[in-house]
Amino acid sequence: MINPLIPYPIKGAIWYQGETNSARYIEYKTLQPLMFNDWRERWNLGDFPFLFVRLPGLLNTSWQWMREAQASSLSYPNTGMAVSIDVGDPYELHPRNKKPIGERLALLAQKIAYGADLVCYGPTYKSSVVKGSTIYIQFTSIGGGLTANGSVQV
Repeated sequence: MINPLIPYPIKGAIWYQGETNSARYIEYKTLQPLMFNDWRERWNLGDFPFLFVRLPGLLNTSWQWMREAQASSLSYPNTGMAVSIDVGDPYELHPRNKKPIGERLALLAQKIAYGADLVCYGPTYKSSVVKGSTIYIQFTSIGGGLTANGSVQV
């Protein structure tokens, strides 16, 4: 389907995955990277930016596994994921308020495609360690730090 577009120059791609593949989440861990690597080869532009939208937070679904599969693609170069789980109605598949998703994609594009020095993700889990009765959790993309009970915790 993209063959007619290949002669045209592009800077990157934005992919809004439908929910149809959610039952095939195990395969999707391989399929999504295959897709953007195929597109990168077809345009012969190296690792051009590939941004995508994570599935929204629709109730009564097993999409958590698909969301995990989508997130696994972030290990590939020049990829970015706009989270949409907090946008829209939990009973409506297509969020009516798409503006926050577009704004998140724009931040990702500024950072990944244009090299802007900005935080384009919320805190992302990195690791954890249990010491006694305390769990120490590390995050990436914390900007100026995380706040808990009104105090900065780094």
